[in-house]
Amino acid sequence: VAFSVFGQPQHFAAADAPPGRYSLTSTLVTDTVTGLVWLRIDSVDDFPSGISLESAKQYCGGMPGGWRVPSVSELETIVDSSRRDPAIDTTAFPNAAPTLYWTSTLGKDSPDFAWQVAFDTGSASLYRATATSWSGPIRVRCVR
Repeated sequence: VAFSVFGQPQHFAAADAPPGRYSLTSTLVTDTVTGLVWLRIDSVDDFPSGISLESAKQYCGGMPGGWRVPSVSELETIVDSSRRDPAIDTTAFPNAAPTLYWTSTLGKDSPDFAWQVAFDTGSASLYRATATSWSGPIRVRCVR
């Protein structure tokens, strides 16, 4: 399904993350298909009211080991389209919530907007980069 908001195409994540796809430690998730390494826990404990994109970049970038905010295509790889509320493997990502998560991908014609993935359904859309909440706190899941 595709439509447009602020002149940017909107789409639903097509990636499927079936159970067993991940190698887990107590703090990390390694995606055996993409090679990406994710933190198991997101930003909610440090930012319970939500986090802006700039703060998300500082949060991830401030951790030792090369952590960063994922691109929209990277974040969509952990969407599990067989699940809802949240649309993610909750064994791999135990504090995942059916809320918005930042990506580093800015709007093509709207640099004040960035893509987010909504983990209630797995859809992706643009939001103002200074936002910290939208029907709940906006979170970030760091990757390297």
